[in-house]
Amino acid sequence: MVYDTDPEYLDITPIRDADLHFTPSILCGFWTTSHHHEGVSYEVGIGSTNTTDDIIPFNKVNETRSFCMKSSVIQTQTKYFFLLRSTCSAGSTISSSDGVIIVDSDTLRNSLVVQTGMNCFEREHDSITFHDSCEWNPLPVLVGHRYMVHVNNSDFEINSDDAIVERDQNHYFIVPFKSDIAITVSLNSSSTLRANVGLAKVYDCPSNDVISNTNDLTVNWRLNGQPAGVMPLYSVGVGEVTSSNRSIVIPFQQAKHNLQHRFGDVSSITNLGDRFVAKVRICSNTNCLDDVDSKPFGLEKPDMKLQVNVINSETVDQKSCLLLNARWEVFPEDIRISFHQYTLAPETSGGGKIVPWTTILNNNATMQVIYPSLLLHVH
Repeated sequence: MVYDTDPEYLDITPIRDADLHFTPSILCGFWTTSHHHEGVSYEVGIGSTNTTDDIIPFNKVNETRSFCMKSSVIQTQTKYFFLLRSTCSAGSTISSSDGVIIVDSDTLRNSLVVQTGMNCFEREHDSITFHDSCEWNPLPVLVGHRYMVHVNNSDFEINSDDAIVERDQNHYFIVPFKSDIAITVSLNSSSTLRANVGLAKVYDCPSNDVISNTNDLTVNWRLNGQPAGVMPLYSVGVGEVTSSNRSIVIPFQQAKHNLQHRFGDVSSITNLGDRFVAKVRICSNTNCLDDVDSKPFGLEKPDMKLQVNVINSETVDQKSCLLLNARWEVFPEDIRISFHQYTLAPETSGGGKIVPWTTILNNNATMQVIYPSLLLHVH
């Protein structure tokens, strides 16, 4: 049997057959033999197939069970076979490894993209085929939840008065203020089309800036332009972001071929910091490259509290109206708020709302205190 081995980990026992490694211009092999003849000699070579030594011709080696070859003709992203020719009085035989690819570590790490959350394209919520401009009322949505709207025609754009809308090329991310939102689909100002057909789809796409469900932290990753035949392993962990370093708060998991990992209950790490990163390592079966991080994210605080106080009230217009000033605060103060909504309701339960829900955008992410004024009719 002939095995490809990692040049940097030749002393690992038992021997591990390497399908890829990260050391340029070097190929190593290890072999076992069942020859019982005396005077067996060995030659090693490198081939682009498992039958011919067309890369590095056969060369005789001393009595050994392993050998490494270094040459400028050995390129990255190419599969090579370690060849062994055994010769004895009975003749000669050629044995081959199952092949190995040398991968450029910098190229591989730079092509790795790490994200938190599920793949948004896996969870379609609603869709519409439209002709020209229109107003669309998709299926009911969750207030404050994030959705992604994909439009297959760049001549069209969407907007809504019922949600925060942010555009990323042909993708729109929306955070609704109400469950029954209206989305306006229209030709953009630069379009020269007079009529066209398009398809828009809404996907469930929770925000990856703040993970609201601490019982389900999912990390996914991909390689952009993955080389053919390269199937690395991946190990994933979680680190806390500080000004000096990024300490590990969830250890790296066993390396697997998966492109996604779901951590269980992670609420315990909310006390270890405010911002975190998912960390993924690309691995062979012998070693791993340095981590690649996701964008920093936060975890919803389990002890988040909302406190509302009536600061003062006064009658106006000869007691026909009441001017009510209220103040609310969110604890802890470092929680980032997208928008606030307020209403006023009778103290008794089930009495309905006196005023409809009003939305206040929190354009300043550090602002935690709002001072609205409500003008209420006295009944």
